[in-house]
Amino acid sequence: MRPRPLILALGAASALTISLLAPAGAASAAGESTPKPLEKIVKSANRAATAGDDCSITDYGPQKITLGLVAKTVQFAVSTTCDDADHDMKWAVTGDLFPGSAHATWFGACTYTYTGPATLNCPKGQDELDVIGTGTFKGNQMAGTKKAYIYAFDDANGNGRDDDTKIECDDDGNCTKTSSGRDDITGTVQLLRRTSWGKNTDKVSKEKVKAGEQITLTSQLTRANWDTAKNEKFSPTVKLQFKPNTQSTFKTVRTVPSTGTGTSVTVTAKRSGVFRFAFRGDEQSNSSISWGVAVTVTK
Repeated sequence: MRPRPLILALGAASALTISLLAPAGAASAAGESTPKPLEKIVKSANRAATAGDDCSITDYGPQKITLGLVAKTVQFAVSTTCDDADHDMKWAVTGDLFPGSAHATWFGACTYTYTGPATLNCPKGQDELDVIGTGTFKGNQMAGTKKAYIYAFDDANGNGRDDDTKIECDDDGNCTKTSSGRDDITGTVQLLRRTSWGKNTDKVSKEKVKAGEQITLTSQLTRANWDTAKNEKFSPTVKLQFKPNTQSTFKTVRTVPSTGTGTSVTVTAKRSGVFRFAFRGDEQSNSSISWGVAVTVTK
């Protein structure tokens, strides 16, 4: 009996497009063996597709993004085990779906020409992240860690589809994968509200003092408010750092607790150098360092 290949194309909606390619004059004769049930072949094909992905996602980025008061275009990247000349890798990175929508996401970037209904900015692999304002996927509620969905596929036949696994099976249910399918992972993207120290907000009570004299250092940190599109005063716990004129690196000399009104600390001046404040950042805000102020100490 001549084998009749069964070609299965696994589409984006996980449907099976099935076609039996029978050679001319291949009508079953009396006493000829009966092919395996189609259901068994389909199950075998699914196993082959599941176990046989050619390429796996190894990394993606960026995974941490700082946003201020305006939308920001972000360039994404995805790495796979098949980043070589023998594969034509295509990929996408998207956020959560809008409530009630089967396709639209709050952001999406990909490197292929997408023809489906989702709102993805293609094919440059970048998208504009706009969380300014209020409503679904906007405002300060977006700060912190959010889910991201990453998938990649080897476009073996060059048709630009996002799920193009092909399986060829014979009548006995033996299936072989002939082109790679899609690899999917769920990751995260951390969105951080931008913090900044005003260029002229670092001040010192005296710029020239005698050794052992006390000085008061003040500054003001602000943080982007995505609800109001304004920078607002922000006074978390920060570090006071000092760099002597004879050295090239800053060292922390004092932890300054949060006051809610601004950053202020009094220290004893011992030698000439530069003082600055440093905020290490948190789950919703990026790290930042103040401009610094110079102090001259005399004997």
